[in-house]
Amino acid sequence: MANQGLPVNVDGSWNQGVPYANVGGAWKAMNFAYVNINGTWKQAWANFNVAAGGSVTDISNYNGTGQTWRLHQFHGNGTFTVQRSTMPFRVHVGAGNMGGSSSGCCGGCCGPGNFGQNIVKDNVNISVGSHSVTVGGGGGGGPWSASGAIGGYRGGSSSLGGVMSANGNSSYSWVSSNITGSTKKLGYQTWWGNCGDHHGGQPGIAGRVYIAYQIG
Repeated sequence: MANQGLPVNVDGSWNQGVPYANVGGAWKAMNFAYVNINGTWKQAWANFNVAAGGSVTDISNYNGTGQTWRLHQFHGNGTFTVQRSTMPFRVHVGAGNMGGSSSGCCGGCCGPGNFGQNIVKDNVNISVGSHSVTVGGGGGGGPWSASGAIGGYRGGSSSLGGVMSANGNSSYSWVSSNITGSTKKLGYQTWWGNCGDHHGGQPGIAGRVYIAYQIG
């Protein structure tokens, strides 16, 4: 079962624990256990990661692999607490995007705001302990001005502790990733806003932090 210890019988009592193997004279915790069934080796147990924080979703048949993965989504600041870290994590850190520009003095439409930075990495090592999650807010829309359109303000940066960070600058774009269990564009852009005189720009959209890892 996912995230459970390997059942062992000690003096007639079944207990769950992590098995160890002696490698070169040193005892080391095992991350996998296999059994041979009719000449075929099959995985019977794995020492998966255990963590908490954010909005948690378990995804079966993750990206068609037949595996079960757990996804932690942060749409605001929080804490990601790792209780067991035996395998790499997948991480997406997205900054808040720039607010849209105002419409200007003489008609026209409010312009879109540019993307904040979006970073996706596989095989990320995250240590046991609590890691602060910061999700950057969207930048403010450009204010209306009789002298002409004014650009929006940059969004806030996002980060997962000291592990990864993304800049809220306005010179980035979306990225394509399947970290959520299906391939999609990750990144958020402020769309065109109201048209006509005396309109300020649309506020930017806040960033996101996603963390995924296998549990079965």
